[in-house]
Amino acid sequence: MGQTAAVYVLVGIAQRSLALLILPFVTRVLSPGDYGRVSIVVTVLTLVGVIFAASLEVPLFRALARGGGGDIVRWSRAYTVYWLPGTCVLLATLLGVLDVIGVAPQARLWAIELASAGLVAALTYFGLPILRATDQLARYFILAAGWMACLVGTKLLFLGWLLPGPIGWVTSDLVSAGFAWLMVVLLVRAPVSDPAAPRPADEPRSPWALVRMCAPLVPHRLSFWALTSLSRPALVLVVSISAVGLFSFAVSVAAISMLLLAELNRSVLLEYSRETFPAPTASTGTIVVVQATAAVAIPALLALGVSLTGTLLVGSDYYTAIPIVGLLLLGQVAYGIYLIPMNFLVQTAGLFKWSSLASVFGAAVILGSILLAGSQGSLRLVAVGNSIGYAAMCVAAFVLVRIAGLQISWRRCVPALPVVLLLVGALVTGVVATAVFPDPARFGWAGVGVAMVTVAGAISLGPVVGQRVNRIMAGRLRRP
Repeated sequence: MGQTAAVYVLVGIAQRSLALLILPFVTRVLSPGDYGRVSIVVTVLTLVGVIFAASLEVPLFRALARGGGGDIVRWSRAYTVYWLPGTCVLLATLLGVLDVIGVAPQARLWAIELASAGLVAALTYFGLPILRATDQLARYFILAAGWMACLVGTKLLFLGWLLPGPIGWVTSDLVSAGFAWLMVVLLVRAPVSDPAAPRPADEPRSPWALVRMCAPLVPHRLSFWALTSLSRPALVLVVSISAVGLFSFAVSVAAISMLLLAELNRSVLLEYSRETFPAPTASTGTIVVVQATAAVAIPALLALGVSLTGTLLVGSDYYTAIPIVGLLLLGQVAYGIYLIPMNFLVQTAGLFKWSSLASVFGAAVILGSILLAGSQGSLRLVAVGNSIGYAAMCVAAFVLVRIAGLQISWRRCVPALPVVLLLVGALVTGVVATAVFPDPARFGWAGVGVAMVTVAGAISLGPVVGQRVNRIMAGRLRRP
């Protein structure tokens, strides 16, 4: 993937690991009930970015990868940096006024988070994607690292000292989102394109054409929100707010796997956009194998890590959520694999209108399982249903690729069989270790899993390391 892509992945990993970094603090200052209330507000209002901005990312990457994109970048900047944040801040102000005058009691949390959602969209759906697509590594690092530092710092400051409780959480989000918005305004510059250069045939010629291109992607993004987030507001209908808090905590931990897999996927979107059929060619051959390996390795490592360090990471009120984490991570394997056929379908083939079908199917399965299992009062059954929904989505993605008639050699996308068996074994032992948490028996299960991951890593990386050592030794031997 290259050193530059690796840097983007590492920055993305740091960015996506913030939730794990502050969990030891959050679970000691927020009760499960408070965490449940915060998670519902934050989850619902992420819909602002999902519906009104997220679908811009794919056209931006495709246009810039093909040497165009000047107009798309200009229109996207005006919308995500000025129009959308301005509208959200205005609506948040009106909502806050209604709270103050007593018309809409308890609306303050929603008002503050609404303003945050509008402001941070400039970073998530314009600033970082543009810098990544144009390989502005230094600015990308400054923007991502600055926002991360501000978010962590304000969480510690407000939750721990100034405004303990849910109001401190959303205020922290607002301050860090405002800081991110300001950095986007100052650091992100639209690339200058040659007006005489020919435009790609599928590049939109007007803002409304861009809207029409993005519209088919909205259901896909919305269904993905349902996959990752609908469980929390839906669970309110069938369980207590404290149970919602416990499940939200488990989802937040398991989501680290999803976010890492998504960041890895985002770092290689340009390569998929340049791919041709029959695939995979040299452009994506290694990438696909790396993604397939990561789809199992990352959930396995996270399950093992949580089982070993859970007593240090979280307060005792949240111990009953650890087994739920392991069950949710099974679904993350299916998610990581799902990304591969969807990349060929959307990024390579450009079949945007099909992008939402698989995720809508998976979201429907998850919603049904939440209502059925939640009514039984079993969060573990809800987690199992969640993983089944991801598996259904993964199968649907492969079916869509088959229906579209894309020429893909899947045998070339599979890692070596010993690596697959070892990583699957590590995943199973990791899930068992979380299931017996906090019993000391978890250390034995986790130890076996860690050994399996180590051997799998040696098999996967051994040839690469050996080749590099041989090149170094050959260079020294050629010296006089």
